[in-house]
Amino acid sequence: MARPAISSAIKRTVRQRCRFGCVICGLPVVHYDHIDDYAVVQEHTAENITLLCPTHHQDKTSKRLPRETVRKANANPYNGRRDFTTKHQIFFDGDHIRFNIGTNIFDSYLEDGKKFSAIIAGGDHFASFIKEDDALLLNLEIRDAVLNPILSIRNGEVLVSTGVQDIAMEGPHLTMTPKFSIKPVKIHFLENGVNISSGFFYAHQRIVDVSPSHVLLIPFNIIMSESYSQSNETGVVF
Repeated sequence: MARPAISSAIKRTVRQRCRFGCVICGLPVVHYDHIDDYAVVQEHTAENITLLCPTHHQDKTSKRLPRETVRKANANPYNGRRDFTTKHQIFFDGDHIRFNIGTNIFDSYLEDGKKFSAIIAGGDHFASFIKEDDALLLNLEIRDAVLNPILSIRNGEVLVSTGVQDIAMEGPHLTMTPKFSIKPVKIHFLENGVNISSGFFYAHQRIVDVSPSHVLLIPFNIIMSESYSQSNETGVVF
């Protein structure tokens, strides 16, 4: 008989309890681990499941990380004592970069030492790539309504607030539910760019409201849909 999948509700409970990272080191890229092996307990319960990064998951499986150490960390997770998770580097490749935001496409060909910003809102570079030493580095800052950072990607390093309502990084997909937000943030990392299909993105006296079908630029109520921009430096400034 095939092993049943862990339900979304249990996963969410585990993520929130573990504060969205490995209970040992705080890394936000994680596996769902049964503290007592599934082969023994034969069930999925939130109390017996924790979050481990790929390295610590392999260490536990290979018996280099004792089960009781994981159990203790599950009761007092690394990120429960911190405002942000441990940093995690994400990687991109190529000279041709792309931002898909709603149904809008922002393209650029980057040379070494150059920067491209898809949208600049109130002086803030909402989403940008720079190329340094032949590496593509993503910069994306997501803030709450009072402009406190809740997810920062700076030069490719992801840092997540442990105070959000929920966040999951599964494969190339990142889904985050900020507290008090009316819509989730949905990001798909591409090999040479980023797809942003949902989210409220706050800047100084500006909001970029992204939906799957369009982008609304607030307070000017400018709607962007199915537009295409190719530029060396900037897509849209408002």
